[in-house]
Amino acid sequence: TETEWLGRLGYNSGWRVDKHPRFLSDVNGDGKPDIVGFGDDGVMVALNNGDSFDTETEWLGDLGYNSGWMVEKHPRFLSDVNGDGLPDVVGFGNAGVFVALNNGDSFDTGIQWLFGLGYMSGWRVDK
Repeated sequence: TETEWLGRLGYNSGWRVDKHPRFLSDVNGDGKPDIVGFGDDGVMVALNNGDSFDTETEWLGDLGYNSGWMVEKHPRFLSDVNGDGLPDVVGFGNAGVFVALNNGDSFDTGIQWLFGLGYMSGWRVDK
């Protein structure tokens, strides 16, 4: 039997597969997978409390659709790039690779870690 753990971050709340990638990743280090969604205005996180997901909160007011980050051009991933055990946001933007470090309760402002490997350098999602 299905049990709804979170009534938001879905189609009826305006989230679209072609605009808003969503991932499961333990962002706060408690061992439970949380929902991380790249929305219109930034990165939203719904923490897993073991029985359901808490209401989503904004962890970063950037790297969203309204900031020009598009699924078909700018892939975004979660990976621990600084070795602290928490997944960080890694985005392949127009000019290169941007990283927003995870501080345990939000993501720091994204900074460019690498020039190149971006859309303007010829890198494409479909190639």
